Amino acid sequence: MPYTITTEITIETSPEVVSNILFDFKNYHQWNSWLKVSGGPPREKEATFYFDLIGSRLAVYATQPARTSSYTPIVALASPSVLKWCRGDKHKWALDGEHTFEIIASKENTGRCTFRQGEKFTGTLAKGLSLTGYYERQRDSYERMNRELKLFAEEMVHSDEFVERFSEERERHNFKSHHFNID
Repeated sequence: MPYTITTEITIETSPEVVSNILFDFKNYHQWNSWLKVSGGPPREKEATFYFDLIGSRLAVYATQPARTSSYTPIVALASPSVLKWCRGDKHKWALDGEHTFEIIASKENTGRCTFRQGEKFTGTLAKGLSLTGYYERQRDSYERMNRELKLFAEEMVHSDEFVERFSEERERHNFKSHHFNID
C-alpha cells in the first residue's frame, strides 16, 4: 500500500528565483541543513540543462537528528518548475520512493509562489514504516527544508550579488519562455 507525504509553503518571491535556488545543487549547503545533493550536468550547459538532468544519477545525503543517510536517485523529470527523482534501488519491491519538488506561480502576484514537496513510498515495507515514526520524521525534514528555502529565497532576492547571479542564470536558461504552473 503506497504512503504519500505532501508539504507546501508560500514563498514571497518569484518562481524563477526559487527554481534557480532549487536547481543549484552545489550551493545547497548555504541554506539547506537537511539535504546535500551533487551530480547532474553542469549549470553552464545552458540550453540543455533540464533535458540533460533527466536520467542523471544524483548523490543525496539526508541529515536528520539521529543519523545521516545517503542514496543515489535517478532524475525522472526536470523543468524550471518541477524536479522529480526516484530512488532507483535494486529492491524496489521492498521500498521505493518518488520525491517531487514543484514550484507553482501565484495567480495574483508575480512575486509569490508555492513550493510543494512530497514523496510517494511504495513497496512491501511502505505500510510497516508508518508504525515506526519514519514518515513523521520525513515530514518534519521536508517542512524544515521548505522553511529554509523560503527564508533563503526571501532574503537573497534583495542581495545585490544574488540579483546579478540570477540575472545571468535567467538569461542563460531563458526562464521567460517557461510557463510555471499557476495556482
